[in-house]
Amino acid sequence: MHRGATVIVKLDKSVPPNKYDALADLHTFAVSPSAHKGPSFPGWHRIFLVLFEMAIKEMVPGVILPYWDSTLDSNMMIPEQSIMFSEHFAGNNKGYVTTGPYRDFIGPNTGPLYRNMSGSGKAISTEYAGNILSQNRTKDITYPTADNANCLEEAHNDVHDWIGGQMGQIDTSADDPLFYVHHAFIDYLWSLFRMAQKDKGINPEFDYPRTAYGEHHPLIDMKPFGYFRNIHGYSDYWTDHVYSYEYSPFCTPDQPTCKSKWLICDTTNWRCISQHMPFQADIEKSIPHDFVINGKQNLDLWCFVTVNVYYGTFADHLHPIYHVPDMLEFGHLNEKQLRHHECQQKDQNKIDIYVGSDGVSYSGQYLDFVVMDKNNPFATSRLNIAISNIDNSSSYMSAHDSCGRLCSPLCLVVGSKPPEYKPCTGMLLHKNSLPDYCKKVTLENPVVNDKSLPLIKFYCDKFGAILNGQNTNIDIPLLINPHKS
Repeated sequence: MHRGATVIVKLDKSVPPNKYDALADLHTFAVSPSAHKGPSFPGWHRIFLVLFEMAIKEMVPGVILPYWDSTLDSNMMIPEQSIMFSEHFAGNNKGYVTTGPYRDFIGPNTGPLYRNMSGSGKAISTEYAGNILSQNRTKDITYPTADNANCLEEAHNDVHDWIGGQMGQIDTSADDPLFYVHHAFIDYLWSLFRMAQKDKGINPEFDYPRTAYGEHHPLIDMKPFGYFRNIHGYSDYWTDHVYSYEYSPFCTPDQPTCKSKWLICDTTNWRCISQHMPFQADIEKSIPHDFVINGKQNLDLWCFVTVNVYYGTFADHLHPIYHVPDMLEFGHLNEKQLRHHECQQKDQNKIDIYVGSDGVSYSGQYLDFVVMDKNNPFATSRLNIAISNIDNSSSYMSAHDSCGRLCSPLCLVVGSKPPEYKPCTGMLLHKNSLPDYCKKVTLENPVVNDKSLPLIKFYCDKFGAILNGQNTNIDIPLLINPHKS
């Protein structure tokens, strides 16, 4: 694909405000209720990709939409250092995008393009792709009937989480041009799955799961594409007459090359992997914050709470403890795909701890991080995390290290004197009538007051241990008042 083609679509004003932004605004929960969490997911996105490719062809005739095979990055020792995130391709993967063809790209609702690759999520592994392709029926790879280990949409979700920034939220993900090449790969995997079905005597055009209901029913209009129904996304017409795929690069003992200067053949496993990007100074970048809630930027709907973070070995301090699956196992992958067991870091003396909030009753996220000294037996830090200040809204707050290990949350027992903290879920329910723990959001993150009372304390054990009794010893959710400031 001509790398300027995506940018040029921004110049097409035939649809206000421009064709790129108009298409991106279709990819929201409100406008496209059948696009996610059900069997319409692959078909809806197939038609969406066709519309996008048509838009870029109108500006640059003959151009094609490529796919980004993230398994080529997953097989690297440090996938974040893939050449994909260099100026030659997608640009940098942390902070505002200032390199590559999408530098200074402006989203329709979120401002400048940014990414927050933070240890949450991951590239699709070869094994995960293999799990998907080994299934027989569409119900075996789609919500709500598929196991997480072979669910096409779950594999897709991991990459969105991995990239972060606008890509990390459904309502803003299409702001990032990476969205389209990522979804093209998901569509490629679905095409391979459908070809395998035909080899088994299964007609994929009629293998729409019978369990589908509501907006995912096969005969319901595919919103906002009113001239299609959900079942039309399963038609062979698209790959028979509109587009087709080349196979992803591979290498073998007989062909020990990947036929691209950007790839190398790993002869250990005979797999193609991405080249590493050129050496760059390891400069920590601050994480951009767009304060987007329900698809729109609005600082007045957010407030800051203070959070403490502790990093060390807590077996001798907090009893009892036990080891549990980390964040990568919760509804995502099997044990072969846990990231932290083989996590490699540039600096062995420090580790990043990421703390964030995710909207439960609203669409919105906030993420920040602190750098902890791994040599300190009990490192401490604190930071401000933004949550919704809408009355009766709920948020989920969590923390993890850059290898994906979860931290244990302890929540303040509201009204306790002296302050008492108990293991909790990290779920917050916001009420007007309770004590105030929030600070007004401004364009500048407020200075953290060392004397302010933290709402949550996160204990991050360097070996991945978490507190026994987590999520059981405190009323759920924690109630706070977000409105006073």
